[in-house]
Amino acid sequence: MNIKSILRSIRFLALLIGNMMMAGCSNSDKPAYLEPHLITTEATHITRTEATLNGSATIEGETEMPKLLFRYGTSESMNLNTSEVHAQGADVSLVLTGLKAGTTYYYMLQGNNGRTTTTSNMMSFTTQPNISPKLSSATLLSHGPMSAFVSYERADDRNRMLRLSDRRAGEQAEMHRRKL
Repeated sequence: MNIKSILRSIRFLALLIGNMMMAGCSNSDKPAYLEPHLITTEATHITRTEATLNGSATIEGETEMPKLLFRYGTSESMNLNTSEVHAQGADVSLVLTGLKAGTTYYYMLQGNNGRTTTTSNMMSFTTQPNISPKLSSATLLSHGPMSAFVSYERADDRNRMLRLSDRRAGEQAEMHRRKL
């Protein structure tokens, strides 16, 4: 065996090994239909009786977007389902209403594409407790002999301050007159 034939053999083996490595890294072996990737993210806008559930759903290949819904409940078994939700791009969100104050809820995103049901990670949130609203000191706006106009601020479910005006003194005098 001479040097030329040895070099030819080495070159042939190098090409063969390179082609095998390139073939092993191609996407042609990837299936056309893959399970959707579902992720549950933090709940937002949590009040005493409402919360917004959030998640994302991504698909690859020729897979269609699955029918999506949130499972939720007050235990990790999450025995309640929402109606179907639709992704805006990859993002999914839904406002839950009618929740109990001061209660921990568990939730996850679930998808079904007709072939398989996929679930995301489970997360939880706790609704705000049912406590008396916070009021600022009343400010006298004007008054008369039988009434007074006052203004004060009250925190809503999201701790935002709301400006309210009231005619308490006039209403109380009117109620007192009715009793007599």
